[in-house]
Amino acid sequence: MANSTYIFGRGYLSATRLNLQHFLWKENLGNDSHPNIPMEHHNTKIADVGTGTGYIWFLSLAKRLPSSFQLNGFDISSKQYPAVLPKNVTLQIADALQNPPSESIGEYDVVHIRLFMGVISDNDPLPLLRHFFAEPGGYIQWEEYDLSAQKVISSQPSSPTKNLAEMSERMQTRWPTSWVKSLLHIFEAQGLEIIAVDTKRLSEWYAKMSTEVDCILRKEFASTVLDQKGPPGSGEELRNQIQATYEEVEQGSCISNLLQVVVGRKAPQA
Repeated sequence: MANSTYIFGRGYLSATRLNLQHFLWKENLGNDSHPNIPMEHHNTKIADVGTGTGYIWFLSLAKRLPSSFQLNGFDISSKQYPAVLPKNVTLQIADALQNPPSESIGEYDVVHIRLFMGVISDNDPLPLLRHFFAEPGGYIQWEEYDLSAQKVISSQPSSPTKNLAEMSERMQTRWPTSWVKSLLHIFEAQGLEIIAVDTKRLSEWYAKMSTEVDCILRKEFASTVLDQKGPPGSGEELRNQIQATYEEVEQGSCISNLLQVVVGRKAPQA
């Protein structure tokens, strides 16, 4: 667990950001679990890897699924876990990039992974994919932003965009995500049957909200990484850049993100 490094915050602002990100994904995709994943078996076991606050995705599921479903969340830290949960939800500490708990290997009908772009190193998601907990015949649903498809949009032609464009470029440089476009082929190379590959441009209605999330994310990075390990003054420099960026947001410019969902199925036992 200690081998992985989480580069964002764990406080209440970070928790709010994670919960808002879930809202944005569900509002724009129209679902939490992909409609091509069957949910009719009453003893279905579902894992949420990198669960973060530990409940927002599960609460969304728990409202519509029978209480016989078992919902298990895993994260490298329990700091954001709530004290009260539905009875069929359990949360554990586990490092997704290391071996999962032995009792979890091959145990889950559905494995959910979302937004690991800040965690994946060397542009290689295989360490995580190899450790997913799906049983034979089980499904894995992986959701990421395709940062290479980011674009800056404006409500008015005269709206300034310089700082937003620079922020987008820096995000793409700091977190290379060419692996996101290749996730379909990576699934196939691991023997997974492709069930669905969906991409959707974030609605313009939500672009401001999404850009605000990006600003919070970068502010967390300034505090947790640059202030601690970066060149002197680099954290404050980034915070000043974020403020200049948000002034452009207030004038009608935003970053538009592309959402990608890949669903694969592990081969059933012969």
